[in-house]
Amino acid sequence: MNKKFNTRSVACSFRNARCEDAPIIAKFLHELADHDGHGDECHITAGEIIRFGFSENPKFEVILIEIEGEAQGLALYFMTFSIWAVSPCLFVSDLYISERCRGLGIGRQLFSHLSAVAKDRGCDRMEWQVLHEADAVEFYKNMGGKIVEGFHTYRLVLTN
Repeated sequence: MNKKFNTRSVACSFRNARCEDAPIIAKFLHELADHDGHGDECHITAGEIIRFGFSENPKFEVILIEIEGEAQGLALYFMTFSIWAVSPCLFVSDLYISERCRGLGIGRQLFSHLSAVAKDRGCDRMEWQVLHEADAVEFYKNMGGKIVEGFHTYRLVLTN
């Protein structure tokens, strides 16, 4: 099924991903990395999705976006904590909507859903990171997202 959905006919739903969704989650994460020009850096597999997302102590959670019963995107997130705000925070690690479903308002609905999840968990904020050159920068600004001035992301790579 490769049709482009018509805006007027699209009704999407959101559901928590299950272990058996690991292959489609991995597929979407690879498509996101390819879209952002970093496909060669994404090495996640369905097995690792199961290991890290559906274990006794999951490291992340996933919400799947469905249209007409078919997964069309996801939001992968986890909880953090702000010492300064003394509040839990929902951190959105990855947000992806299939190409044929972009521009239909699904992202806005997903952000609203994620905000409700965050509020239900006692969060006073939701945060995410964006590649400087990402197509989604304007979308995030339109959703009310603000660049956190004065902070830069640093990474220490730990090797065995």
